[in-house]
Amino acid sequence: MKHIFYIIIITIFSFCKPQKISSSTYNTKVVNKNCITLKSKIHIESEVLNQKLTSNIKIIQDSIIWGYITGPMGYPVIRFLANNDRIKIIDYVNEKYSELTFDSISKKINFQINYFNLQSIILNDEHINNFKNTKIESNDSLVIKKTIDNGITFVSYFDIKINKNNKIEIINDKNKKIASWKYHNFVKLKEYFFAFENVIETYFLNKKSNLDEKIVIKLVHNDIRNNELFMSLPFDIPKKYKKT
Repeated sequence: MKHIFYIIIITIFSFCKPQKISSSTYNTKVVNKNCITLKSKIHIESEVLNQKLTSNIKIIQDSIIWGYITGPMGYPVIRFLANNDRIKIIDYVNEKYSELTFDSISKKINFQINYFNLQSIILNDEHINNFKNTKIESNDSLVIKKTIDNGITFVSYFDIKINKNNKIEIINDKNKKIASWKYHNFVKLKEYFFAFENVIETYFLNKKSNLDEKIVIKLVHNDIRNNELFMSLPFDIPKKYKKT
């Protein structure tokens, strides 16, 4: 289950001062005008997996992303907290917790990822950095942006009519797609459009069978709330949990 979470976070769901995450707990109420709450259903499918989950994600823009994922009957699966520097994860299934910096994640997956990439993918804002190796193509309906970093190509398909990406792809140095994030069912919320349905596809090599496999994650937002005055972000690590 922890592996699935990393897939959601890495491929996968302003103007705040960054806040430090405590080593043991982060349980507070935040007053902020740039707060977003997403309550969603998650369906994960592969050849060997068919899992339905629910998620509650809270974002204080440019500062903190907090999330709580539960299984059937509300059974806790994972709780996470990300700030500008790192991600902290409580794994309720294996009774463990871990802390990863974005630098360490970037080294592991061999391309740069940071807090703002993660926030922008969840909210579907422009998030791919303008490196030297960036090419832009456009037509009447789309702006296609290709950015290369360490042999990895990021491709975003920006829909001009709704001013949002409708698809993001990640392609490796062998010109093979390793992940995609598609946005569907756009609904206009005040001055901007928001995608209520997301489909994330990740591709990886099964070392045992030496065959390519695919995981499909369908994310449907049921409730979106903007500018909540009070936001609770509980993050209490049970004492018996071991750090990994």
